[in-house]
Amino acid sequence: MKTKSTKIKKSLGERIFQVAAHIIIAFLALICLYPFWYVVVGAFSNPNLLDQHSGILLAPIGFDLDAFKKVFGLDLLLSGFANSLLLLGVGIPLNVMMTSFGAYFFSKKNILFKDILFKYCLLTMYISGGMIPLYLNFQELGMIGNRWGVLIGFCISCYYMIILRTAFSSIPESLCDAARIDGAGHFTTMFKVIIPLSKASIAVIAMYYGVGIWNGWFWSTMLTGSQFKWPLQAVLRTLLIEANAGGDGVGVKETVRYATIVVSVLPVLFIYPTLQKYFTKGVLVGAVKG
Repeated sequence: MKTKSTKIKKSLGERIFQVAAHIIIAFLALICLYPFWYVVVGAFSNPNLLDQHSGILLAPIGFDLDAFKKVFGLDLLLSGFANSLLLLGVGIPLNVMMTSFGAYFFSKKNILFKDILFKYCLLTMYISGGMIPLYLNFQELGMIGNRWGVLIGFCISCYYMIILRTAFSSIPESLCDAARIDGAGHFTTMFKVIIPLSKASIAVIAMYYGVGIWNGWFWSTMLTGSQFKWPLQAVLRTLLIEANAGGDGVGVKETVRYATIVVSVLPVLFIYPTLQKYFTKGVLVGAVKG
């Protein structure tokens, strides 16, 4: 016997509210997306025509690829891409591993001096020695002129560790007790029990670290020394400075700026959808239990 599905009839006020909510959300989405669309369209526009244009821009004006030719014609661009990929390939696993170790330690109960050490870690989020003392520390450790300063010096973030610690703390302690009964140590418990159950949070933390590494340019410029060791963002920054200091017109400078933004942002936009399914779950896990 088939049962008829009953639909709840919405009142007129509810339908009006739903339509109004959709219109407002669509309008806000348009406001957020238009600046990026303007940058993309401007990058493919003729610089002289773009300089004379005013108002809303929905399509390229005089389709032109000179800005991208100037960006990709930079000799350091390929080395910048390679260096950024190297930093991502080594930095993200290192960051996630070190953050997981710290989060696992602080998520355990009955650990000696755990509260004191945790407060000390929190203190570093509010008080910093400053840029010059940090640079001197890198110099004393022999991390100037190579990539180790960028990789090791920033391999853990206290803020991300707290998020991951909250995710680890939400896992039932009975699972860890069962693993210990079977003879598992801390490393086995962490890699075989805790981390597999926290894939969503770890994916979010990896994305945060990856975006930070991809956008980082200052310390890479200060510590690596040679321009051929600079990541992509530092190379693109050099291109922007040269474009602003050059004798090109205002329109050319604008299109070069837009092209550099497109080149630097597109890889992140392609990678983000693959991690989007983990993002909401990972953030909620860190927000429910503190």
